[in-house]
This record gives sequence, structure tokens and C-alpha cells, in this order.
Amino acid sequence: MSENNSELISVIMPFYNAGEFLTSAVDSILNQSYTNLEFIIINDGSTDGSDKLIDNFSDNRIRYYSVEHKGRVAQLNFGINISKGKLIARMDADDISLPTRLEEEYNFLKNNPEISAVGTSYYRFDNTGKVLFTKIQQSSYENCKFIAPINSPILHPTLLTYREVLMELGGYKVKYEVIDDYDLFNRMIRAGYKISNIEKILFKYRINSAHSDSDVSRLQQKSIYEYGKESRTEEIKLSALNPIPHFQMAILEYYLGKISISRKYLFKTLKLKPSLFSRTLRYLPLTLLGNKMVNYLRRKKILYNISVFIKSKLLIDTNKLGY
Repeated sequence: MSENNSELISVIMPFYNAGEFLTSAVDSILNQSYTNLEFIIINDGSTDGSDKLIDNFSDNRIRYYSVEHKGRVAQLNFGINISKGKLIARMDADDISLPTRLEEEYNFLKNNPEISAVGTSYYRFDNTGKVLFTKIQQSSYENCKFIAPINSPILHPTLLTYREVLMELGGYKVKYEVIDDYDLFNRMIRAGYKISNIEKILFKYRINSAHSDSDVSRLQQKSIYEYGKESRTEEIKLSALNPIPHFQMAILEYYLGKISISRKYLFKTLKLKPSLFSRTLRYLPLTLLGNKMVNYLRRKKILYNISVFIKSKLLIDTNKLGY
């Protein structure tokens, strides 16, 4: 890509004790087909010696900072404040951006001026490099908007957005440290910004099995549930006859809350809009099992797979489902 026809992208990557995978993450950005970038790498007080790995890179696009340990949100805001690019991209120190990620995201935003933030679909892979599965993200804004109160509609490290959007929103909020991306995208939508995803796989997202079962992971789920429940409750109060917030609440309770409450909101959704029957049928059967059985299926991480199986048998179009 000719730099004369492009905008500077500031890629922000804070890291803490990421030595094992840091080199491959850095390489994946420096080898992007989109070359007009600055790479803001922030060492958040690492203690494992990973900071020394940055010395192996001589690329003048790197802006490296070694700072006191304050956590990801503080360092992301620091990176935004010192960035020079019109656009800002996220990157995590244990993931891999595929070579055309930034170029394709840049072109998407330029060709879709109504969209303010974009992510991509991705592979999930483990520490051995094995691809575990493929995640095709929702591309339409309406589906992203539907998903946002339930789960993050964009995989955070795939994000490309405008610096002015982040500045107007006040950056990331320390209050939501464990769900900073989820909060950011909900605030974007409430502020009137549209978000989307490229369905093409342009990213490899590392899954650490220890983290997925950790206290941090459980806190993230709890925080998403509380945040989503509060926002859906308020939305229902404001628009009691709108079936969508009822349906969103039903799904939120289905995956993270009480199955009996999920059932209540599913029936309320059908009462308000009977044409949503095929969508609610993906969830209704399992709400009859009771909390004990559903909690077991959640612990075994198979509840989602069962609902996907039911959906496939009903031949429901995934792209129209929303979640």
C-alpha cells in the first residue's frame, strides 16, 4: 500500500510478563501489509525480563515505553494520549495479527464511513499453536448492537477505530478494568457510533486454559452479567413494549444468570412479538431443565454448544440470529 494514500495507524500494545509470546506478537505487527503505522509498546512493569526482548527490534516505527505497573486500562489510556495516528488499533502481546489485518480494516472503514469501529473474525488457538476453532464475527451493525449488552461484539485486540472517537468517549474506564472492552463498545453504541466486523479471519487469538478457569475469568462473567442486567432493566423501563431488550435479558440470564428468569423473559418476548418464535426456540427447551442441570452444563462448557446444535436443527440463519 502506498503511504501517500493512507492514514497513520497507532497500534497500542501494553504488556505485562508476556515474554513467551511477545516476539511473535511484535513481528505480526511489523510485518503488516499496511506499513504507515506507529507501534506503541508499553511495558506495564514486567518482572520476567520480557522487556529485554524489545531490544531485538530496530524498526523505527516502534515507540517503546517502560512504565510503572498500573494495569491495562491505565496503559491503554496512556497510549491513546500519546498516539499520533488518526486511527488506533489494539493488539495483545500473546496474539497474532495476520499480515493483511490492518490494511483490510483500514479499507473497510474508508469504504464504510458510517462505521466508527471495526474488528475481525479470528482463529482461537492454544499455546502449542493448534487452532481450536474458528469464530466468524457478526458483521452487521444491528447484530453487533444486539450482542453488545450480552457479550463483547468485537474481539478487543482486533479493534481499529478513530482516535477522536476514543477521546470523545474519555478512553477506557478504570471502573470496568476486567470488562473494559465490553464497556467501551456499549458506550460507543449509546453515543451513536456504529460498529462492525469483517467476516474474514484476520487474527489469531490465543486461549490460555489456565486463564479461562481463573478467578479473573469468573469475575469478568459476573461483571458482564451485572452490567448487562442493569442496562437491560433500564431499557425495558424506557420501552416496555419493545421485545428486543426482553430477548437480550433472556439470553443474558440463560448464559450467566438464572434459567427460570430467562424462561420468563423468553415468554415475554413471544408475547410482544410472536414472530420471534424460531429464535426463542433455540433457548426455550433447556430452560425447562432447571437451574441445577443448566449450571452443570455451564460448568462443563457445553450449554452454548447445545443451543447451537438446536439452532442448526431448526435451520436458523446464524447471521440473522444476532447471538
